[in-house]
Amino acid sequence: MSTRSILVSYAGYPYTFNSLMPDNGLANLAGSLLCAGHDVVVRDYGTVDHMGEMLPPDLRAQARSVFRSAVGCVEAGTSFGEDVVRGFSLLDAELRKAGMKRCQRIAAELCKEVADLGADFVGFKLWNGDGFTGSIEIAERIKATCKNVKVFAGGPHVDIFREKIMEATDIFDAVVCGEAERTIVELAEFVQGERDLAGVANAIFREDGHIVANVLDRIQDLNELPMPCYDTAVYPSMSGDRKIKIVVLDESRGCPFSCYFCIHPVKSGRKLRAKDAHRVIEEMEKVVSGVGTRAFRYAGSATPPGLAKHIADLILEKEIDVAYTAFGNAAYGDGDGFEAMKRSGCRALFFGIESGSEGVLQRSMGKSATLSGIADTIARSKKAGLFTVGSIIFPAPLETNQSEEETFRFLCEVMPDSVVVQFPIVYPQTEWAEHPERFGLSFLAEEYTRAAMTYKAKPLMPSSFWDDLPFSINRRDFRTVRAEASRFEKRLEQAGILTSVSDDLALMAELAGYRGREREFRDLTRAAFFCGEVQWIEERVAQINGAAREARRDAGVPLQRAPGLPLREKPDS
Repeated sequence: MSTRSILVSYAGYPYTFNSLMPDNGLANLAGSLLCAGHDVVVRDYGTVDHMGEMLPPDLRAQARSVFRSAVGCVEAGTSFGEDVVRGFSLLDAELRKAGMKRCQRIAAELCKEVADLGADFVGFKLWNGDGFTGSIEIAERIKATCKNVKVFAGGPHVDIFREKIMEATDIFDAVVCGEAERTIVELAEFVQGERDLAGVANAIFREDGHIVANVLDRIQDLNELPMPCYDTAVYPSMSGDRKIKIVVLDESRGCPFSCYFCIHPVKSGRKLRAKDAHRVIEEMEKVVSGVGTRAFRYAGSATPPGLAKHIADLILEKEIDVAYTAFGNAAYGDGDGFEAMKRSGCRALFFGIESGSEGVLQRSMGKSATLSGIADTIARSKKAGLFTVGSIIFPAPLETNQSEEETFRFLCEVMPDSVVVQFPIVYPQTEWAEHPERFGLSFLAEEYTRAAMTYKAKPLMPSSFWDDLPFSINRRDFRTVRAEASRFEKRLEQAGILTSVSDDLALMAELAGYRGREREFRDLTRAAFFCGEVQWIEERVAQINGAAREARRDAGVPLQRAPGLPLREKPDS
């Protein structure tokens, strides 16, 4: 007997282009269920049309007005006046109302679909912010309306907060921590009455009033995983140009490094597991023929350089035309890997630099890489012709004026093509969380965990409109920390260093016709997503997807110059 299920990804308003990329996690789960003989449909609400519904025409007009006023203040070098502050506050309130209405509509749609399909269970991928609270609201409506359906949840938010999710809400029959490709099939067997929850690996559930967490079981041989499913019959959001068709390839999992701040080893384990290069190529070719795209991004946070080189060699040997990006790691040696990756179609690499101060790297980050090694890696990546992104955490725990200057000088010397400045966040289960006193961190563990689990970031709002988190770093509160990160980012921009362009955004810029004009593309996308310029975004998504269908290993000549963003006086329909 097979089950019927619906897998849901609701992350709130899609505020960046990478919010519109396909969800490889749900595609993996769908592939596992199908392989086991079950029926499944994926409902992914990270789409262009969903964005249009989240920001209706009247709100777009309001957002444009606020945006113009704010830009005027920035250009004049003045702080926001009372009218701008009031405009942001009113817009923030209206966005919350629009989000609540959209959740209600989604819940009604899913309740009807559960009834029409005779679905046995619904699985949610939990995100932070609105993706967490919104998913709970939708799940509550489903449970109230469809009495017999089971509701489960998984995803990165569960990996981070584990049992705390079950303490925050009782709406889920079980949540899943870690990898779920095998677990989702075992949950289907539980729904069928063939297995108890106690026998479902990675499941967290309630039993006799207590929360039970089963043993965490990681998949050791990733080659055994079924192929992910992006077929439009199963994954309807993949039809047309509703999503940006840059597909994430799950080439490796786990991280052997022990950075004090990083959640990756917590999520995926410290043992590095990788697929065979031939299996990765097989997935690439399946996506090229099935989805019709040649654009990819590797999922692994520590892709083994030997694997990356082997994949690149196979791409060249088989003459597959693709364009892709990946994480890099400065602690690895290179050989001729960067050159081979570039020739095979790699466009950009993302490196976690974290700091330009040796002291901060060692005391605050637990990084094994040295500054000389990082500088050498960045130089070789740039020499190979790859768009090279460096990420830093600022202000870091134990940061001083001297370490800031060291980081600034280091970045000016190595000159990555882009620097992503991230303010520090304390994730449960990391060294920062377990030993805060070593790093100048101060918070009450239970209070902070509850606040962080339900925290709603406001990417469309200036940092001064974000709520505070109850922790301090270097005796600075969260609001001050965010402001310092913004200040340092501006300092880098004034020094001629591009910021806030990630590896995937660099690939999108190229596919959209903005190669060499990544700063312009970044600024246009910020304005478009803030103002809800749905037509402009639709056109760019279609352009990216069209170029992705024809992507070549050699970037060739730039595409035809793409247009800027007209901020219309009248809202588009």
